[in-house]
Order: sequence, then C-alpha cells, then structure tokens
Amino acid sequence: MKKYIPWLLAALLALALIWALSTQAVSLSDVGLIDMGRVLSESDYAQRLNSQLTAKYDQLVAQLQAAAESEEIDENEKAEQDRAIYAEYLRFRQELETQFQQALDRAIAEAADEANLQLVLDVDLVRYGGKDISDDIIKRLD
Repeated sequence: MKKYIPWLLAALLALALIWALSTQAVSLSDVGLIDMGRVLSESDYAQRLNSQLTAKYDQLVAQLQAAAESEEIDENEKAEQDRAIYAEYLRFRQELETQFQQALDRAIAEAADEANLQLVLDVDLVRYGGKDISDDIIKRLD
C-alpha cells in the first residue's frame, strides 16, 4: 500500500492542477514570458551583484593564499580555515541570490499587474504564445 501513496498523491495533484486551470480560463494574451538569461546578462543590477560576488571571491582567495603561505599553522588549522572561508563565500552568495530573487519577484509582480497578466512563465517553458516582458523586468531591476 505504501508504494501506491506517491502515485496517488501525484494523481491528486494533477487533478487539482487541471481543476484550477479549467475554472480560471487563461488566454495567451494573459501570459507573460521572461527570458532569465537576458535578465541576468543585461540587467545592471544583476551585474552589480555579480561584481560584488567576484570581489568577495577574490578577497577570500587572497585570504586562503595568505593562510597557505603561513608556516605557523598545522594542517588541521589550515583545513578549518579553508572550510570557514568557503562557508563565508557560500553565505555571501546566498545573501546576494536572496536579494536578487526578492527584487526580481517585485519587478515581475509590478510588470504583471501593469500589463494585466494572470500568469508569468520562464520563456524556456513555453513553445508558443505569451507576451515577452523581459525588457520591462530589466528596466525595473535597474
């Protein structure tokens, strides 16, 4: 019985999705599309955050090199420093990703409201239809 539970849950979720989509008709003009590749490469805001991450990475690499050149610490201490520096990099990266995601969510919500869109998808998920709002998102992020 237990091996049927995931299939049952998947079927129930599929039925719920079909029901939700059928009760609220969405036309192609109500669908917005975002090209995330363009947003990341053309947005000044995304580029600034990427520059901050690169600067932090360079700073941490310099710290690692300085620690490696120091002969006063043993291998265990060096490994611990490496882990701490890597953890700091990951924390900073996560902070910037969260900051970008919040700004992106706000920009998408504003653009969708202004254009009266009911649904916004990544352009990679759609083969036909929808309105590309990538330029509007890039402008709102900068």
